[in-house]
Amino acid sequence: MIRSDAFLLLNVVEDITLYKAVDQSFPHNEKYREKGFPKDSYHIACKAHRTRLKNILRSPGIDPIEKALLKQRFINMATG
Repeated sequence: MIRSDAFLLLNVVEDITLYKAVDQSFPHNEKYREKGFPKDSYHIACKAHRTRLKNILRSPGIDPIEKALLKQRFINMATG
């Protein structure tokens, strides 16, 4: 399955007009790119969730057990 998808994409890359259209369909803002390549929606969502966790951890009055769980979730997000 993955191999056939790769060959389909190869046809798009070989045609310069299609390649330019695909390139223009992804954001070029540095926020949405990693090493020059576009981030997919999964990576954008993970980054947003890490930011939410970081903000929650900064708020005072969090139960120590919940805080430990949030810290572990924050650390685990890097794996994704």
